[in-house]
Amino acid sequence: MDIRRTLLLLMGGGGILPINLDFSAFGDGALPSPLTGATWTISGGSALNTPNPGTEIHDDGNAASDPAGNEADATTGWVEQSVTIASQGADKHTGSYALQGTVVGAGGGKRMEYSWASTTGMWYAVDGWMKRGTGTPTWTVWSNLRLSASVSAQAAWTEHKVTSRATGNPALMRVYISGDTNTGYLDNLSIKPLTTSELLAYVKARDANVICKAGWTITGNTEAGVFVRVDDPSNPQNGLIATHDGTNAALIKIVGGTTTSLIDTAAAYAAGADVEIRCSGNTVQLFYNGAQVGVDQTVSDVPYNGYHGMFSTDSRNTAASFELTAN
Repeated sequence: MDIRRTLLLLMGGGGILPINLDFSAFGDGALPSPLTGATWTISGGSALNTPNPGTEIHDDGNAASDPAGNEADATTGWVEQSVTIASQGADKHTGSYALQGTVVGAGGGKRMEYSWASTTGMWYAVDGWMKRGTGTPTWTVWSNLRLSASVSAQAAWTEHKVTSRATGNPALMRVYISGDTNTGYLDNLSIKPLTTSELLAYVKARDANVICKAGWTITGNTEAGVFVRVDDPSNPQNGLIATHDGTNAALIKIVGGTTTSLIDTAAAYAAGADVEIRCSGNTVQLFYNGAQVGVDQTVSDVPYNGYHGMFSTDSRNTAASFELTAN
């Protein structure tokens, strides 16, 4: 960093652009200046974020709960839809019990359901283990969450992780089981909120009209990208966030703490491709891998704030580079 940028940052005036960081040039440890992120590090030549999840939400005492916490020989909190849910200990991942769902009769929509009181605009980390018995149950994060993440259970116990933003309340998870007499198993389920400020690695700049991009390798059913025009990275109430989740590219705005989706469109994933926002006045554009996604957005209600940077919900996502230039 040159002396002018150092002095501006010390005076609170924001940095001079451009900023162009190739993370392979830095050793393991904290993010290079001028980026700041309490839960962010450099590891193996890439930047990554390891947010600290909040308090456990799947706190009902049941067979799929944490064996180190409130596991119980019960099905408390789970709702049957054309299946019978049982607590059993013959086939489990860890602990003493696991939930077993058994289909009852013919027809569709056979599933186990669990819901929780979600806060719109908050990201949640869902982590659980699944196994098929007979048939192939599918774990689906379904209602009032942006990612409807479906994964097929395997013959052996397999861990599945999803980080997703709530779009309403309550959030609902469904475990579907196919066939007329088939079974499926679920164990060690954790649902925890993520603190939005921990998802940000930021720099303060004098410019609000910027091009901000980062080259991300992303694990499916998580989100990573960039943000611009955030007012306060410790408590973001206004700003713009662009992400990719392995399938779609998305752009949201936050105005007075309320999140609104502007673009959410399929964009072919490529490892290391740039997620990019371009801002000029009230015109905001989303780019992925060098191509515009969706159409220009007119955004007049996000103030021209000066915090910009990177965004990630999961430690498995890695960024190779970060660029911030005036537009």
